[in-house]
Amino acid sequence: QVFAKSFAVERRDRALRFVEMVNLGPAAAKRPRELSGGMRQRVSVARALAMEPQVLLLDEPFGALDALTRGVLQGELQRISQESGKTMLLITNDVDEGILLSDRIIPLGAGPRASLGPATVVDIPRPRERKELNHDPRFRELRRGVLEYLLESGKAKRAEREAADPQKMSVSVAADAVQIA
Repeated sequence: QVFAKSFAVERRDRALRFVEMVNLGPAAAKRPRELSGGMRQRVSVARALAMEPQVLLLDEPFGALDALTRGVLQGELQRISQESGKTMLLITNDVDEGILLSDRIIPLGAGPRASLGPATVVDIPRPRERKELNHDPRFRELRRGVLEYLLESGKAKRAEREAADPQKMSVSVAADAVQIA
């Protein structure tokens, strides 16, 4: 048990502090089945923070949420990051989310033996608002750079596969053409 040497009251106070941090105080008495998807994600973040890790790993934390809930929780994560001072490693497929939430982006190239791409420093001042970012020329520049790397990586991987087995690729293209017709 984590913090087993702590008294029950101390563990409860710790839990409530992190429940409040993720703005779930009013829902603290609810059963898990009574929580929405967004609330469950907040609980997951609170549980992770309560462990007091040096680094918090967030692997697609908002992937299964609707756009509105995702936007709200992205704002919450920014606030929590500032309040807690924790290092957070965010894994996401959303370049805009990466720029909004990160200080540095390291894209992963395409393919099963993918390698890390060039690091991009996100030097846009905080706090960052999604609506304002869309009009920021630096945001558009960062976004374009990361997307260009990802697209080029995908093209290079396809070219590598074609060079390795051109016969297989032509059969695949022919099969796709038959399905389309």
